[in-house]
Amino acid sequence: RRLADTGVAAVVLIVTQFAGEAEGETVWQARVEEFLGQTAGIPLGLYECPVPYHRCLSPTALAWAAGTGRFVWMKDTCCDLAMERAKILACRGTPLCWCNAHTPSLLASLQAGGRGFSGIAANLYPQLFAWLCAHYQDQPDQARRLQQFLSVADLAVRQAYPASGDLTAGTKTGTGVSDSRATAPGAFGPVASSSSSEQPPKARSISDTARRLRRMGPSQARERQFLRNRNRGIGLDARFF
Repeated sequence: RRLADTGVAAVVLIVTQFAGEAEGETVWQARVEEFLGQTAGIPLGLYECPVPYHRCLSPTALAWAAGTGRFVWMKDTCCDLAMERAKILACRGTPLCWCNAHTPSLLASLQAGGRGFSGIAANLYPQLFAWLCAHYQDQPDQARRLQQFLSVADLAVRQAYPASGDLTAGTKTGTGVSDSRATAPGAFGPVASSSSSEQPPKARSISDTARRLRRMGPSQARERQFLRNRNRGIGLDARFF
């Protein structure tokens, strides 16, 4: 209630907070139902946070939650397209806005009826995700190419996140951000317009960021994988830079 009183649009619940790792969805549902009774009138969200353990809701459990009418948003982290499609279907006709946190399956999930993206890479180049969500239907070829870029760029993002986000924010703003707790208002500029004629916004080359990450000590195997993909031009050429 204290969070709701701050004026937020919804209070997001961490899925793992309502049941232990060994407890089933019946226990989870009962505790959430009790919580709903104690927080009448407060719009809620769900986040499948992978810590302290990773609990992914089944389509059945999500259908129940969506059907209560209390949940308006979800960050899904199951990273399985078949499961994502089933969960999107479970939310159909309810107020729940299902958002994918898995970059490689984003386009397919949008085509299945997903409502948006809520992954870590949106902290680096949100305008690209905004464009994809707005134009995946009216510019399918561009959307497919952009999805290829996002999928491969995700390898670099995950090498040392949140440091990769800090480095990108510092590069874009010239502030030299080096602390994951630091923020730079307006760092990423305006969100992409929904104009159907607009091309995907250009993203700054991630080569400088990749070089800095290498100096921070990620494993050589992951480093080589990123560089091989980059050199083969899998979505990382000037087309989207």
